[in-house]
Formats: sequence, structure tokens, C-alpha cells
Amino acid sequence: MMKVLVTGGNGLAGSALKKYATNGSEKQFYFISRNECDLSRVGGLFENMNKNYTFFMDNIKMNNNIIDACKSHKVERLINILSTCVFPDDNVTYPLTSRQMHNGPPHNSNMGYSYAKRMQDVGSKLFIESGHVIPALIHKVHLAKQNNFEIYGSGNAIRQFLFADDLAKIILEFVDMNLEEKYNSLIVSPPINDQVTIKELVDTICKIYKFTGGITYSTFYSDGQYKKLTDESELEYYIPNFNLQV
Repeated sequence: MMKVLVTGGNGLAGSALKKYATNGSEKQFYFISRNECDLSRVGGLFENMNKNYTFFMDNIKMNNNIIDACKSHKVERLINILSTCVFPDDNVTYPLTSRQMHNGPPHNSNMGYSYAKRMQDVGSKLFIESGHVIPALIHKVHLAKQNNFEIYGSGNAIRQFLFADDLAKIILEFVDMNLEEKYNSLIVSPPINDQVTIKELVDTICKIYKFTGGITYSTFYSDGQYKKLTDESELEYYIPNFNLQV
């Protein structure tokens, strides 16, 4: 029987996986949360900027432990979920591809976390050869009620967002997929045209919550990386005609 361990089982992606993962005679899923096994140190833009060293050290240790445990226990398949923050700000072409991950240093706003996640990719490859914005904005709107609230940055930065249920379904596809190569790397992304500025995202959330208070964009604070656009071409290579929800 195949045993599938899902860390971060109560997080956004883990909760989505629970909806679609089914246990049977050939496969058993085990979900553990951060209470049993806390395996990520992550924060928003400004926490990343202020704690680059801590984020690097904590995440590199956790990642190394996971990969080494998989090697020691002869795990047949390891699926790591990274972030587009790992990509360089320069020396890239859009849409981004997985091959451009190591083309240069990541943006300095989250260098510690980004390098740690890059090393997760490197460690996974060597193992063979030998997984925040929207929830934070919703929380701001909820706390503000009908009062004013502040957004750090100009609101002009461009982002893409993936539906957690789509990610869950894609992960499950890779659990059972027959792969020709031992090591595979790909970007899971909505189409490049499915992009939105932070300001447009804020406006959408405020409209859904019927928020009528004031919004201030504080340009004293950094926008972080201006854009890191990707597309669905690498996903289509592995899972043709996958219907992403937008």
C-alpha cells in the first residue's frame, strides 16, 4: 500500500487536499498539522524584510531535515511546493519558467526565505541523484469594518493567484503519475493574462465585503518585487487540458 504523508495538513493547500484525497486499499493519506510538525517559517513582505537571517536559517534547517528523512527512509516520491518569490528580479524573461530559478539573486525583500526555498529545490534534486497576500488583505478589511485602513506600498505590484483546490488536484495527479525522469520541476500557474495589481485585489475584496471606509496606500513602504509573472505552459506538458478555476 502507498502511504502519503501531507505536512501542513490544516493549511490552505493541505485543507484543499483533504477534499480530494481518498483512502483505499492501495493508498492511505496521513495529514499532520503544524501542531504535530511545524515545518515552515513564513511571513508577509515586511516580516521577511526584517527577519531575512531568521527565515533563512529556520527554513533551511527544516527543509534539510525533511529531505534527509526521506532519503533515510527510502521515500519513493517527494513533492515540494515552492513559491514564485524564489525567482530573480533581473536576468529573466516573462512568463517565468522553472529553468530560470537560479539565474540570479532573488529580490532583496525576501532573500532569506527565497534562498532557503531554492535550496529545497537543490536538495530535492540531489536526493534523487544520490509548497500569503490574499488572507492578509481579507483580515485587514475584516478588522477595519467601515473605518479606514492602510496598505503598505503603492498597490501597483502585479501578482497572480492560484486556487488552492486546483493545487490540491494537481498534487494528487503527481502522486500517481508515471514520470520518465526521476527529478521533475515545473511551474503551476494560471495563464499569464490572469494577473492583478494589489490595488485591484484590494478593490475586489472591499467590494465583496461591502467595505465603504477609506483606503490609504503608504508609498513609504516597499512594493517588494514588482512582478513575477508565469504561465500554464509547463503544467500543460504534464497535465494537458487541466481546467484551472479562475
